[in-house]
Amino acid sequence: MEFDEEDYQAKTEPIYKIYHMNEAETKMNDKIKSLQDFLLLNHDSVLLLLLYFNWNEDKLQQTWSDSKTNLKELSSRAGIPHTSVLIASSVCPICAEKLLARLILPCGHQACINCVRGLICSGSNSGKIVFDCWECSSKITNTIIKTCLQKQEYDKYRKALMRSYTTESKVIRWCPNKKGCDYYAEFPDMVSQEISCYCGYNYCFK
Repeated sequence: MEFDEEDYQAKTEPIYKIYHMNEAETKMNDKIKSLQDFLLLNHDSVLLLLLYFNWNEDKLQQTWSDSKTNLKELSSRAGIPHTSVLIASSVCPICAEKLLARLILPCGHQACINCVRGLICSGSNSGKIVFDCWECSSKITNTIIKTCLQKQEYDKYRKALMRSYTTESKVIRWCPNKKGCDYYAEFPDMVSQEISCYCGYNYCFK
């Protein structure tokens, strides 16, 4: 039997897989959906809890199930909005101008939609993915973030959120192409393997 070098390399070389950011988002949403059934909370609330627990699903479930845990206090610490009563205001608390095109948060506080957008974009440019209400300890929900950002801005935020979601995984590396890339490699062997990304950029997994 003749030695087939190509077949030998195919069997011995470490195998990695390339995924798009959308696939990480699908996995994240599947996790949120399964937790929704367990926690009986909406998508935004579960996402805030996962962010509070640094994406540690087991720790979240254990803490939530602990009979000694004050669930209302835990939700408050995670920044889940509870107040649904509109807090009347005629002046934007961010720019101090008259409120015209206003955005109302689930906690009841409101401000100019452009001011909220600027606040989120400024934080997002610095790598933030969690944003506080300007007047209370509640967090700005993902639904509100998506509402006030333009598509390009929200895509940038989504990418930061996906990077955060996968940051604890030792078998995932995002493509470091400085021109921007939405792909990541998954490689269980975690050795010094050259990754050839779909964008054309090559990098070392390790």
